[in-house]
Amino acid sequence: MKIDRAKEHLDALNVELAAWYKTEPCRMTAEDYPQESLYLIRIHLTIPPKRLGLIAADTLYCLRSALDQLAWQLALLTTATPYDRTEFPIFTAENNTRFVEFTQNIPATAVAAIEALQPYH
Repeated sequence: MKIDRAKEHLDALNVELAAWYKTEPCRMTAEDYPQESLYLIRIHLTIPPKRLGLIAADTLYCLRSALDQLAWQLALLTTATPYDRTEFPIFTAENNTRFVEFTQNIPATAVAAIEALQPYH
């Protein structure tokens, strides 16, 4: 259900982005100053609406929640009361201590698959 909700947010984000793109948020102008041997290019950017950031954050939050719920359900395969810090670890650098902590009670084959997905690889 969290993945479905993330998809709803992503669809909403795409609609909002399309509307923002229609406002031409990035424009370029060029000016030539031959006397100074200068050609000036200006880029005009408009700040995106704050709503875009909120929708993007909600999308990512739902996806992260789905991963954590997956980790919890995997831990339930081996114990009735998973460790309270059970979560789907995502590390940009190897961190064996925290990885082991977060994957307590998760079956070894699942832990191996989770470890293989780590960004530091």
